[in-house]
Amino acid sequence: INAEYMGDTVVSAWIYPVIIHWMWSNHGWLSPFADNETHKRVGTNGVIDFAGSCSVHLCGGTCSLVGAVILGPRKGRFSKMPETPEEQAIRSAKFQPHNRVLTCLGAFFLWFGWYGFNCCSTLLASNSSSLVAGKVAVTTTMGTAGGIFGALVADYAVTRTLGLDSPMNGSLIGLVSVTSGCSVIEPWAALLIGLIGGMLYVLATIVLEKVQIDDPVGAVPVHFMGGLWGTIAPGLFCTRDNLKQSYNLDKGVYGLFYGGGGQQLGVQILGAVVVMAWSGFFAFLTFFGLKMAGLLRVPEEVEEEGLDTTEHGASVYNDDFTAKQVLLNTQGNKENNNRLNGENYYRGDVAFQTPAHTPNSTHNNDIPV
Repeated sequence: INAEYMGDTVVSAWIYPVIIHWMWSNHGWLSPFADNETHKRVGTNGVIDFAGSCSVHLCGGTCSLVGAVILGPRKGRFSKMPETPEEQAIRSAKFQPHNRVLTCLGAFFLWFGWYGFNCCSTLLASNSSSLVAGKVAVTTTMGTAGGIFGALVADYAVTRTLGLDSPMNGSLIGLVSVTSGCSVIEPWAALLIGLIGGMLYVLATIVLEKVQIDDPVGAVPVHFMGGLWGTIAPGLFCTRDNLKQSYNLDKGVYGLFYGGGGQQLGVQILGAVVVMAWSGFFAFLTFFGLKMAGLLRVPEEVEEEGLDTTEHGASVYNDDFTAKQVLLNTQGNKENNNRLNGENYYRGDVAFQTPAHTPNSTHNNDIPV
């Protein structure tokens, strides 16, 4: 947890603020809001990043990727020896989410919150700003719909099953993919951008597993890949009328597919490269420093037990081993240790009596006293 606080502090106090200054301030060299007479910006319009595919998601996704590489995979996540596809499937199944109902609920919370995230980036709800916010709501919805469908189709093409995990994360990468351009693209383009994003999620997930980078929650495919694609997309799909309405910019430079030339696409790619380089460099310094200090990874026995019991004194799993570990970790004296190895122990307000714990024992051995 100390390492998490340190990493969060570096990202929140240094990496992210510098990026949003470049992207959104009146003085930023990448900002479309900068006065081009007194504060020269890159390109005619600067980087179109309305609600943060680049400055928020690509930044966070890059930090996640660097952190995952330096930290390394969870114990047992990958094999050091070649495995058959069946063996890989069995190993992967052991690390699947334990409650997909809660996972779905979390995805819906994020989806719902995204309407505030994107629509409220207009900063106003009067005059023409309300029209922009309305368009943003539509493109946000179309983007996530495309992401769900794209991930579902791509996942089915690979696994021949209609799973739940890919569409859930597909909805999120669809949202991320339209977050930069949600105010300057048309609904059909948002659907296509989300569709491509959903397919990229499945591709990125496969690549991470091939190179054995452990990403338990899919942060790299959703935020890094989605943020990268979402940053590039306005350079292709931005329309002249939408750019004028949402940014008050009408200088003849807009999306390539609408005849606006390639300049905006080049500026979008430049913005993505800058954010990846800045975020990646300081994330590397942070995570590598924490690793050298011995703070980045928990001890092996803690990894086996789980952070629920060691850090929080509780667990989502209701079994005898977890209950014993909670009591040991929270009270931790010799008397409790002796009692739990074959005597009575207590879980909540119920007393149990079990034989000494072995790795194969289960809660079925519990005998209420």
